[in-house]
Amino acid sequence: MIINHKGIKRFILLIFFFVFSFGQGLPNSMALTIEEERELGRHMLSQIQNYFEMEEDSFVNDYINDLGSFLVQSLENRPFDFNFYVIRSNQVNAFATAGGHIFVFSGLIEMVDSVDELAAVLCHEIGHVTARHISRRIEKGKKMNLAIMAGVLAGMMIGGEAAAPIVIGSAAAGMQTQLNYTREDERQADQLGFKYMDRAGLNPASSISVNEKLRQNNLIGTNMPPPYLLTHPLEAERMANINAMLNDYQPKKSGGMAHRFEEEFPFFKTIVWAVSAEPRIAEQKFSARLADRPDSYVDHLGLGIVLKAKAEYPAAIEHLQMALPGVPDSVAVKRYLAELYLLMGKDQEGIGLLKEILEENSRDIAAMSILAKGYLDLEQYSEAISLFRKLTYIKPVKDDVFYNLGVAYGRQDLLGPAHYNFGIYFQKTGDPAKAEFHFNKAYEYAGGDLELKALIDKASQHRIRGK
Repeated sequence: MIINHKGIKRFILLIFFFVFSFGQGLPNSMALTIEEERELGRHMLSQIQNYFEMEEDSFVNDYINDLGSFLVQSLENRPFDFNFYVIRSNQVNAFATAGGHIFVFSGLIEMVDSVDELAAVLCHEIGHVTARHISRRIEKGKKMNLAIMAGVLAGMMIGGEAAAPIVIGSAAAGMQTQLNYTREDERQADQLGFKYMDRAGLNPASSISVNEKLRQNNLIGTNMPPPYLLTHPLEAERMANINAMLNDYQPKKSGGMAHRFEEEFPFFKTIVWAVSAEPRIAEQKFSARLADRPDSYVDHLGLGIVLKAKAEYPAAIEHLQMALPGVPDSVAVKRYLAELYLLMGKDQEGIGLLKEILEENSRDIAAMSILAKGYLDLEQYSEAISLFRKLTYIKPVKDDVFYNLGVAYGRQDLLGPAHYNFGIYFQKTGDPAKAEFHFNKAYEYAGGDLELKALIDKASQHRIRGK
């Protein structure tokens, strides 16, 4: 895993700010308000994205967010809009932060064997969010020294060796127990997670099997427990409570959306492994499987993705084409193929495939982004600008959309909009000096364009307020 030490320092400073802002002046009987926690969550998300390498694959992100949305759709208590993320790291871990942001590591995805086991972890984290355990933990630490609080909060969320660089001093380790989830928190999250899985038509018994895998992970090969066990201790009492709930449980026959997630899970897990593992090891793994099962769609998909990353484009296309008939979400494979065609200079094939995807779903963000970048590379700037502008209206908007818009406008000598979009890009990526430079340049080139000047003024004010 890549550790961004600059991000670590920012993270500590951020916690200082929010502990000072939210931890002072509130009555001791109060936790954070919903809006305070939501705002804290937004800023923590930004810092975590700087600290960890986030998964960018569109199929992976669509799957984890579709599954998460499916799990929370029946919640009677939904204090936040939930968002789900995959982190590229072999750690066996998952955590929830303030404001409904839930992160799962690729190492944990590799460990689980079914969508039910993955959902069991997600539902437990959802339970912590809906019960507002995070807000209450912060409340308990309000009287702590600010420096200790900064390190403790960071260590509490991340857990394991990755947290070590940002836990400030030995005092933090001692004080962290005051902020960790309590036994009651874990018990309540187990109960809520059980209920959410039952409502979704998934098997709550998977809570037992996934926890057994975590225990085995602790026993095999190392005496260091997985980070997930450090932040969510697996005690006999928890297992006894889950077993007691299972005694009265009547399994439901899965169907509809639940069946879709079951069907797509092997492909999801394969793609996560293919994009996060060391390419040489991943290639060996998929090649060995195909030697035993030459018609395995899922292994052709994995090997095609690995070969694409290695720039072995013709072989990658061959394997992806062999995977295409057996992949439930064929759109994902078509997007990979379209990217490969464009990389190989087969522009008409790539653009044609992307247009075919967009005819079926005009809001396919991934296909639109690939097509826009293709037009940019082909110097078809008007077409590129049109698509990138559409992408700015479809949430969530990736930062590089604004950078690419700046490039496209600049190559057409439209310097006002070019600098404006570069300013937005640097503002979002945390470089206020460069953002200010580009906003000033944009204003200089705006001339009599009052609409652009208004946009620049609005963006500059947001920057000043730190939003």
